[in-house]
Amino acid sequence: MGTDEPGGEVAWDLFCRAGLFSFPLAARFHKVVGVDSDARTIRSAVKGAERNSIGNTVFIAADSLDWISGAQTTRLPARPHRGGPPRSGWGPPGGRLSNVEVRRLIYVSCDPATLARDLKRLAKSMLRVIDIAIFDLFPQTHHVETVVRLEHR
Repeated sequence: MGTDEPGGEVAWDLFCRAGLFSFPLAARFHKVVGVDSDARTIRSAVKGAERNSIGNTVFIAADSLDWISGAQTTRLPARPHRGGPPRSGWGPPGGRLSNVEVRRLIYVSCDPATLARDLKRLAKSMLRVIDIAIFDLFPQTHHVETVVRLEHR
């Protein structure tokens, strides 16, 4: 998970909030698309990109799970929804992420149980785990953040 991560043409930052991951990705990719259901945080992300002269980002107010389905068919829904990243992960078995063809995926999770379920599903869709890092951002609580790097086999 070091600074030697490769870049590329396009990166999607789903559940992007105000662009915490979008902005560093913009230094490595030609274009970054940030998607979040909260229109207020999308406005903050747009302002942050303007303030920092980051011109290769696009931010969309839409449900990330709906958007990812539309992105595969080039139809990008822009219907705003409320709420942030779901602790429930990518939804019911056969969830939308399983249908997306990606070369690389960085999955950030705050719930180990849903992460395990989703990693099992992603392994079936030809992605393999390359690296895992666990961060205790909230000491003296049970919360941990897990970052998993996956690549196409």
